[in-house]
Amino acid sequence: MSDELERREVAAGTGVTSFFGLPEPPGAARPVLFVIASSFMSVRSLNRLPRLLDDACHVVVAELPLSGPGAVPTPTTARLAEHLGLVAHEAFRGRPVVVAGFGDAALVVLQAQAPEILQKVAFEPPFRSEKLWPLLALVREKTRTAREPVVLAFLTEIYGASAGALEARDHRSALGSRPTPVDVVVGERPLMPERPVESMPSLVDEEERAWLRGLGNVTLRIAPNAGHAIEREAGPFAIQVLRQAVDFAAALRRAPGEVVHRVAAAAPRNARRVRYLGAESAGFERAYLGFNPQAQVVGPLDESGIDLVVVLDPVPEGSAVENAIMALEPGGVMLVATPLGAGAGAAAERLTVAGLELLPTDPLNGPLGVAIVRARKPPSVTRTVVEIVPYAPYLMDIRTRLPAEGLSTDPDLEISYHGPPVRQAPGGAPRVVILQRPAAWTAARWQAVAAQTIRARQVLVLEFDDHPRLVSRIAAGREMIEDGWERFRIAHAIQTSTAPLVEMFRALNPEVMLVPNAVFDLPPFPAGPRSRRVFYGGVLRGDFAVAVARALEPAIRAFPDLEFEVVGDRAFFDALPTARKRYADYLAYGGYLELMASCGISLSPLEDREFIETKSDAKYLDAARGGVLTIASDVVYGRVIRSGENGLIARTLEDWPRLLAQAVADPAGAERMARTAWEEVGAGRMFAHQIPTRRDWYRDLLARREDLDRTILERSPGVAALVAGGR
Repeated sequence: MSDELERREVAAGTGVTSFFGLPEPPGAARPVLFVIASSFMSVRSLNRLPRLLDDACHVVVAELPLSGPGAVPTPTTARLAEHLGLVAHEAFRGRPVVVAGFGDAALVVLQAQAPEILQKVAFEPPFRSEKLWPLLALVREKTRTAREPVVLAFLTEIYGASAGALEARDHRSALGSRPTPVDVVVGERPLMPERPVESMPSLVDEEERAWLRGLGNVTLRIAPNAGHAIEREAGPFAIQVLRQAVDFAAALRRAPGEVVHRVAAAAPRNARRVRYLGAESAGFERAYLGFNPQAQVVGPLDESGIDLVVVLDPVPEGSAVENAIMALEPGGVMLVATPLGAGAGAAAERLTVAGLELLPTDPLNGPLGVAIVRARKPPSVTRTVVEIVPYAPYLMDIRTRLPAEGLSTDPDLEISYHGPPVRQAPGGAPRVVILQRPAAWTAARWQAVAAQTIRARQVLVLEFDDHPRLVSRIAAGREMIEDGWERFRIAHAIQTSTAPLVEMFRALNPEVMLVPNAVFDLPPFPAGPRSRRVFYGGVLRGDFAVAVARALEPAIRAFPDLEFEVVGDRAFFDALPTARKRYADYLAYGGYLELMASCGISLSPLEDREFIETKSDAKYLDAARGGVLTIASDVVYGRVIRSGENGLIARTLEDWPRLLAQAVADPAGAERMARTAWEEVGAGRMFAHQIPTRRDWYRDLLARREDLDRTILERSPGVAALVAGGR
């Protein structure tokens, strides 16, 4: 590197990143440009960037932590992205950060999350490995010469590296659904067709470019007269893109209403009495009660019994903050939200001087562009460490990402959320590890997992919200192997979503917790006339759903202005006897909820067949949240819907058109039922209600860990033999 650049190491998660930049004075608060070289580049090729952009920001350059003692073990792009987000949060806390990556490092950058990361720039990300014919020889050679297993693992994950070809790897999901703005920069020279070339063309072809142009948070930029090596062939253009990204991050100021909502989302959601100091107080109250309708947001004259104080910068002058601290109950939390910059450090110092204990800030739930400082009034308790590892995260937000974000707001919990594998930490502090929908591996493999968990002093909890045989039939298209039951027998505990599943799992394991599906936020009940749009969403619902679609013909004939929004089930859409219909193959969960809430009626048909009774009422909750009336089958939904009071139950095929016509003809009655469902959800089915119960259960499991270990050894001689043998 250039002699004038300083080297700094930051340990975060399971790895260490070394980066290089110009010296900075203590307490610097200007924007940061954090640039990551691809695995095929030397970081030295970027050593001019810190000087070239020093007038606009502080620039640091780094390599992916793939080698040496600080390498991230099992370096998937998701694991590296989590590490990068933690590094950005730890090294540049409270400062606006732009992260940029070249080549395969761009796939890591696209997934990185931290409150400080306001913009991402991805140079030539290799989205589709099977198309990368110009890289074949380079990848093959690097694979052959890779001396460290983590490097080989990374090449395999990114490129499907093998001896003779690049196996198919599709990384388009790296862009995800997070709102962070992204610039994707690609070279002008096209990838296709395969041909002799003097220099490497772009690795992003026209199909991917068309897809990128359709994404709302992505700006596609074409580097003129360049191929893949944009840093060499279009350097001035790359500098211009980076400078614009930094300017955007430095100037970003969220609208007050948006900031208030994001701050409310980051606050502990199970507080009883809350005081708010700052602008937009009515907006904060609406937003916080959307997460926790049972809370009371109190005024400035309430001088005691406060569980949570939220302060939005600029901090009020005078004694308002000190008085609020005095009103806090022991163990109560104060949360201060400031714009990114020097204010975050000043807020932390002020709370420390006031005698509060600073709490870690979790990047998982940090509002974009806002620095959060959290502190607790002594006495405090030891935080319970919970690691959540989703194995089937797609279309499963309500059982994976959203619970992790909600739990992370509890000051007594330290939440880690990442893809597999588990971070085994023998000799470390005991923790709860939750595996969501893990696969039906062989009994021997699961026994090895249990033995390793016991040696690491971890409590293994399986999160499973469906019948395992039904999951295997739908997801894998085959019957579950009998060894698939072993995962439930050798876990310390199981958490699941319905009473029938609790009963089934308790036959295998006595430690089963019912964690019903819940609503994460509750918008106001919709005002105005009822919508005459009908929603249906489902995946692989089969012939019964098709029969229901066809059966709706009398209602459609009676009300020809009805419109239908269909998500996920093409067969249902095709069978609907109307031209007034729209279809979406897949929507991110937020978009799915928004589309559903724009309708007046939601249809939830389920065929009464084997294992269906174990499914949850999640679609009813989604509809009730948005003030939408549900018409549903008796199976599953009969447990929650009282027909005519909080929804309608269709028990025969003929009921579907009759009830749909009834709901459309009587909008006042439909609104009354929808409002009852909305009120009941707010009173008893919010995720905020579950947080204390989950937290206390996880603590109890850790307190009984050694006893639970013994019960596993008694249930499984195979695990007992592995533990006794030290394997």
